[in-house]
Amino acid sequence: MSITCGNCQGPLGPDPVQCNTCIDNVYCDLTCSMTSGSLHTSLCNSIRDIAARPSGSSARRAIHFPMRGPSPQVTWLNHLVTSASPKLVPNNWQIVQLVNEVRENTLKSSHGPSFDSLPPSTCTHCGLIIEIYYANTKTDTMDLVSNAAFRRYYKGDTSDVWQGWFLARGYEVSIGSQGQEVREPRDLSADVGTEYTAS
Repeated sequence: MSITCGNCQGPLGPDPVQCNTCIDNVYCDLTCSMTSGSLHTSLCNSIRDIAARPSGSSARRAIHFPMRGPSPQVTWLNHLVTSASPKLVPNNWQIVQLVNEVRENTLKSSHGPSFDSLPPSTCTHCGLIIEIYYANTKTDTMDLVSNAAFRRYYKGDTSDVWQGWFLARGYEVSIGSQGQEVREPRDLSADVGTEYTAS
């Protein structure tokens, strides 16, 4: 849920208005709620309709930008503890599946996860860091096309032809007991996509 207005990003007023569809965004007043961004409009029903978080799951809500189709979709991104990290980290195999749209049995025969990420960007009004994943290998068999959904919401340099699938996830940064950076995965809401601008 927004910690400031999901539209103007200002502080919430005395009579904030909550989106009745996704129950996820809060606006400072009725006017702002009626002029909210196009990403919220696209994701609102997707957030409402997404299956409940699996019981006992470490999944967090992420945003998937399909290669074909005008609108992004909300999905669950699993996180796990690995031998390299005692904290929850994204499931690399699931990221590969989402940004390559290939079956797991095909992935297991490859040389391992193959994806990259754009520079993280801070969502000023939701308090999260947003990271965008994409496939870093392009093969002739993938038949990639420009991703209209991603180009529509990405505020960085759009001179490049962004092809393939994209996945956005959110996390908060804190400092651990030994001074190390700790990234805590968090759910993304419908008002974060228009905030993404690569540094």
